[in-house]
Amino acid sequence: MLSKFTAHIEKNFPFLKNKRLLIAVSGGLDSMVLLTLLKQWNADLSVAHCNFGLRGSESDGDEVFVASFCKRKSIPFFSKKFVTQLPKHSVQMAARTLRYEWFESLLDEHSFDFILTAHHADDNLETVLINLTRGAGIAGLSGIPPVNNRIVRPLLPFSKKEILDFAQTNNLEWREDSSNQKLDYVRNQIRHQVVPALKNIQPQLIEQVQKSIHFLSDTQKIKQQYFESLLQEISTQHKSSLCFSVEKIKQLHPLETHLFGLFSPYGFTSTKELVKFLEAPTGKEIQSLAYRLISDRGEIILTQLINPSSDFYEVTENEIQHPIRLSMEEHTGNSLNTHCQVFLDKSTLQFPLLLRKQQIGDVFYPLGMMGKKKISKFFKDEKMSTLAKESQWLLCSGDAVVWVVGKRVDRRFVSTSKTSNTLKITYYED
Repeated sequence: MLSKFTAHIEKNFPFLKNKRLLIAVSGGLDSMVLLTLLKQWNADLSVAHCNFGLRGSESDGDEVFVASFCKRKSIPFFSKKFVTQLPKHSVQMAARTLRYEWFESLLDEHSFDFILTAHHADDNLETVLINLTRGAGIAGLSGIPPVNNRIVRPLLPFSKKEILDFAQTNNLEWREDSSNQKLDYVRNQIRHQVVPALKNIQPQLIEQVQKSIHFLSDTQKIKQQYFESLLQEISTQHKSSLCFSVEKIKQLHPLETHLFGLFSPYGFTSTKELVKFLEAPTGKEIQSLAYRLISDRGEIILTQLINPSSDFYEVTENEIQHPIRLSMEEHTGNSLNTHCQVFLDKSTLQFPLLLRKQQIGDVFYPLGMMGKKKISKFFKDEKMSTLAKESQWLLCSGDAVVWVVGKRVDRRFVSTSKTSNTLKITYYED
């Protein structure tokens, strides 16, 4: 198996050579074989072990076993005890989340290049069968990815039998996880009840499913290329958001399949909700964990979730770069106010000036108009999108709005022929 493993690494993962590798080792058969193979390959490796304490003294015994092995082999060893409780997560999902978060922190803290796990062909088969029972699409039936960002799984082509044969031939020691025999978990039911029955029907089950996974993975790549191309056709980039034409989306068939392909990467997986959202009124929005979709006059705007800003930025310098770029300087004579440049009567201003976002009840006296106007009404008349409203900065003197930056100045503060001290403020758009 060593020669086959070495050939596999050099062909499919040449980027691992001369890299600093962190190996996830539970102490079980699979991870001990992976650790041994990588050691024989002369990899620059360290070991990470998670102790979730779910099996009491048995879990502690696993940690002692792995630590002892690493000490004998002079392998750097990291371990951590976890409490597997996360809101809205099962114990298994909580453990997985905590495990990979810790792995990522170790990669960053100690400058490792990759984390390697011991998932193998039987794990892949079980994952595909689990996903099949849950109604997965092509991506779910493509199995476990060999590479996912900085996570690499070099044992995926190898069956459990190959791994066991290698361990027995080389007299390796490992720990047995008693929980793997329990039928409380779906994966164990698949492993101990479903897979043996399928192998009775098809003795070459592992090999045949590996072929199917390969075909589906290639199909998934083609699908990704298609949707990347489609994204260019029906959307436009505006700073940090994507704008989709509702009309163009409605022309796609089958509609629900296209909606899922376009928006599921951003966490929107309910096609029924997406179809309904195509008819949503302007200002309506739906959210995933990290993104939101906003309906806006025949378009759907995709943007990351942002927290409403309550920050106030004091404008005390002649020029600022954050949160927007403004410059201020003394000016003589009268000049015409524009969207991006205003001339203010300095005597009417309270310093320091402030930059902030809209607040409930904000009003101003727009230059060129009679009376006062609510900022919210001004935004509406300007036909500003929800996103544009949230991004709009106001320059204020005390509580008074002096300038809707880049749009309209308040006439109470503009310089006149009687002004003796004029302040010119320029806004530099991106």
